[in-house]
Formats: sequence, C-alpha cells, structure tokens
Amino acid sequence: MRATAVVAAIVVVLVAIASCGEEPGMHNTITQDEAAKRGEDYLRQAIMALPPQARPEPFGPITFDPCDDPTDRGPRGRVEVSHRYKINGLPPAENSRHIDLVKQWWESHGWRVLSDDRRTNGRHLWVENTADSFHMSITSNPGNELYIGVTSPCVWPKGTPEPTGTALPEPASSGDQPAVAQPPQPKPVARRRRPTHDEDEEDLSLRETWKKRPRRQQ
Repeated sequence: MRATAVVAAIVVVLVAIASCGEEPGMHNTITQDEAAKRGEDYLRQAIMALPPQARPEPFGPITFDPCDDPTDRGPRGRVEVSHRYKINGLPPAENSRHIDLVKQWWESHGWRVLSDDRRTNGRHLWVENTADSFHMSITSNPGNELYIGVTSPCVWPKGTPEPTGTALPEPASSGDQPAVAQPPQPKPVARRRRPTHDEDEEDLSLRETWKKRPRRQQ
C-alpha cells in the first residue's frame, strides 16, 4: 500500500511539472467550424426559453476574429467565433422579463452569470459556460431592441497549434566569421550626346508609354 501511494504521488508531481512547462494556449482545440456549430446550437437552445412568438433573425454573418488579446496569455493565430441574433415578435415593454427567462435557463444548464447590468434604458446580461468557456449575452438597447449573441473561446482554425514564425539562425562564432562580400563597383556611364528634335519626341513617347504600364507587385 505504501509503495503504491509513493508511485501515485510521483505521477502527480510529474504531471504537474509537465503542465507547468507547457505554453498557455499550445494545445488542441475544436476547429473554428466546430466552434461555429456549437455556438449556433447554444443560441437556438437559449432562444427556446423565450415565448413561442419570438422570431430570431440573424444579425450579420458568423465572424472569425483574431484572438490577439487572449485571456489565457496564449499565442496568436487563434480565432474567436461569434454570432448574434435579433429577437423580433416580442413586446418591447417586457424585454426585462424575457431576459429573466433566458437567465433562468442558463443558470439551470451549466452557465454562470458574469454580469447583469440593469440600466434605466436597457439591460445587458453576460454569462459563461462552465464546461467549455463559451460566452453568451442577451441585451435590450435604448431602442427597445432585443439581441442575443455567443462567442467562443480562442480556438485554432484547424484545431491544432500552428507555428507563428520561424526561428532565427544561430549567430556565427567569433572565431569563424563568414566572409563579407564586397558590393560591386558601379561601371562608368558613357556621356550621351544631345538628342536631335526627332529623338526627343521618340524618347518622350517611350516615357509616356512606360508610365501607363502597371507597376509590378514587390
């Protein structure tokens, strides 16, 4: 029994050391397409908590935004997948009650409330899924419009970490410096004779033709 306990303790320590050495965010995730599908499922489930006359209308396309400022301090190259719906067909005067219905559904299905901002001219409720860190919100704005949205955590587009750059080459040692090539010396340019009147017109025509040619991309 004692030997088994010692072995188990060693395994726990090794796992902890390995996890500490892993760079934040450098692990497999669901793909961006899977995140879009999961977010859409979450939206439809939450909308089902509203009265049956609610008519959801997509508010813009699904977006795949760069995750440039991630909360896990992980690498760039990942994306956040977001989608929103506008809810039509419900009495605007009862928006707060409708938000409470969605809030009750969220709290009973594994979501925790992050903020519930009640304003004189609207309300904004923000929640997080405790299992996969998806975020959702439902908002009534000053115009009495009701919106519900979802945002995924940072995910790799294809589900696996991708390199963000190539390593710089190692500097050469002081005793083995590579030879530095000397720049070629410019050749002397022969002096042109002054062109005649006919040559001036031909040269001007060539220059105008050259200006009209499209520039090559660098």
